[in-house]
Parts: sequence; C-alpha cells; structure tokens
Amino acid sequence: MSKPNKYLYLYVVQGNYGGMHGWEDLDESDTYREALYNLHEYRISSGPAPHRIIQRREPNPAYFESRRELWLPV
Repeated sequence: MSKPNKYLYLYVVQGNYGGMHGWEDLDESDTYREALYNLHEYRISSGPAPHRIIQRREPNPAYFESRRELWLPV
C-alpha cells in the first residue's frame, strides 16, 4: 500500500462581484481541465464580473489519520 500524500491539490474557481468581500470561492475541482470548463460556464452566466482559477492545497485527512496510528500507545 502506498503512503498517502500530505496535501490534496485543488483548483478553485473564484469570482469577484465587488463590495468588501473580494474574491469568493465558487467551485473546486481536482483537475485543471474541469476547473477551466467551470470557469467558462461562470463567465457566460455571470456577465462582466472578473473570475480566475487558483491552485490551492489542503491537508489530506487520510495522511494525518495514518500518522496518528503511528503515535498511538498500544
């Protein structure tokens, strides 16, 4: 069994609709191609609001569960 990665890498589509909130997360995807498709859909439906794709990494719960088992007393 292979060791799980420490982080999950995600592509996030964000939109800036003005106001004081700034960039808001609209959608998360595992692949860039899927995020690009979602970006095109948001640009068509939202009009002139700016949108972008960012890459984000989040802690992988499976990795930390496997590490916790190593430190538990028997």
